Amino acid sequence: MEKKTSLVSHSLIWGAILGIVGILLSLIFWFLNILPSNFLIILLLLVINLTVTIVFVVIGTKKYRDDILEGKINFGRAFLVAFLIIIISSIITGLWGVTLSKVIDPKYTERTIESTKQWTSEMLIKRGVPEDKVEESLAQMDEKSNPSVIQLIKGALLKSSIFGVIISLIVAAILKRDEIKLV
Repeated sequence: MEKKTSLVSHSLIWGAILGIVGILLSLIFWFLNILPSNFLIILLLLVINLTVTIVFVVIGTKKYRDDILEGKINFGRAFLVAFLIIIISSIITGLWGVTLSKVIDPKYTERTIESTKQWTSEMLIKRGVPEDKVEESLAQMDEKSNPSVIQLIKGALLKSSIFGVIISLIVAAILKRDEIKLV
C-alpha cells in the first residue's frame, strides 16, 4: 500500500523550495548590490519576486492535485496548499532577511535606507515639493529605519499573509478541479 503525502508535508516541502529560491534571489541581489534606488528597480524586483512566487505556488499546488489527489482538488484544499506554501517560504525568507541584515551585513539596511532616501529626495525635489517638506519626509524615514527583529518578522508575516491570501485565492480558483473530465 502506497503512503500518501499529507497536505502539510507537501506544503512544507514546496514552501521550503520556494524559500530557498527566495534566498538565492536575495543573495544575487545582495552580491550585485542591487538596492531600491529608483522606481524601475523597485518594480523590477517586485515583478521578479512575484513571478517566482506565483510559479512555485502553482507548481506546488498542481503537483499536490495531480500526484497526491489523482487530479481532483476542491477550492478549499487548493487554497490551503497554496497559502501554506507562501507562509512557509515567507518564514524562511524572513529569517534569512533578518540574518542578512543583522548578522552577515549589518550595513545592508543602512545602505538600503540611504539609497531609498536619496531616491525619495530627488523625486520630491523634481516634483517641486518645498525643501522643508522634503526634510520632514526624510526625517520620518529615519524614525522608522531601525526596526527590531520582532518588528521585522511581524511585518513580513503580515505582508506575506495578506499577499498569500490574494495569490492563494487566485491559484485555488484556477487549479480547483472537483471532477476529472474525460476527453
